[in-house]
Amino acid sequence: MKSALQTEIESIRERLDQLPDGIAFADFPPGARRDLASGNSLPGNLDALLEASDGPRCQAIMIYPSDFVQGIQYLCEEFEGGADKWFCFGHVEDNPLLIESTSGHVYQFPHPVQEWRISDRLECLSESVPEFFTRYALGDDYLILSRRSDRWYEFISSLNQNN
Repeated sequence: MKSALQTEIESIRERLDQLPDGIAFADFPPGARRDLASGNSLPGNLDALLEASDGPRCQAIMIYPSDFVQGIQYLCEEFEGGADKWFCFGHVEDNPLLIESTSGHVYQFPHPVQEWRISDRLECLSESVPEFFTRYALGDDYLILSRRSDRWYEFISSLNQNN
């Protein structure tokens, strides 16, 4: 049975495929198949998103694909608590998106143009990755993170107006 997130991503993927330049500002690759029975699930319910699309890109927001995400975890060593506390799963512009391992909550540094390497302030964006993705990548809160209207925002705005 498909989740609401999978259904929404499939619908968006179909609409993007109808645009000659859709790949220029967004991409929703097919979902990854993961062996969740092995107990190797990712924090923040990241598995649910990667099963719907393995490495989606929505102009300013990029989620790392399953074959890449484990290899980028060295970035977490730069944050207080390191890789024991944080899991990096994507970025907005140049700012990493982090999952707090114990709670599954999604965090980022509060201002996309601030140099994240010298900041010690994180802000919580959502309680899980699917909630983050639905709210910020697929919803009007995209502007909070991207700080500007762009082709992706125009595209999702037109979809949301038609629903």
